[in-house]
Amino acid sequence: MTRMRRHGLWTPVLAGVGGSAISLAVGLGRGKWEAIVIGEVVTAIAVVVFYLAGRHDSDVGAVLARRADERQVLIRMKASRVSAVVGVLASVVACVIAAAMGATYWPFEVIYIAIGASYLISLAIYGAAPGSDDAVTGNEADHVDR
Repeated sequence: MTRMRRHGLWTPVLAGVGGSAISLAVGLGRGKWEAIVIGEVVTAIAVVVFYLAGRHDSDVGAVLARRADERQVLIRMKASRVSAVVGVLASVVACVIAAAMGATYWPFEVIYIAIGASYLISLAIYGAAPGSDDAVTGNEADHVDR
């Protein structure tokens, strides 16, 4: 069985794993146990907030609990797109600033190259070529009954 029985737990679990990994990496990397404790407390609070938000009967709750309808899925896709655009722009700006200051800038290049590569790979996986009608119209052909 590859699907989780309780879909609403995916977001809190991923928030917990990600938050714990970040707080452990920062705390162990800097040798500060206080950073680990504070990071884990904040992670626990975030997990509880995500879990409780997912239980509410609202748009945000439906998206967090993975029980969204088509409109909410569209909202989630648009929010993901905005997040990707902001991530690319932030990494490009950080790369330019780091290069201007004479600092190491290749990590920022890796970030936006990875984002661009993942975009192209996802187009190949989901079947929309960059110049096709599906890419322009938003994959409306997928919704046509054949």
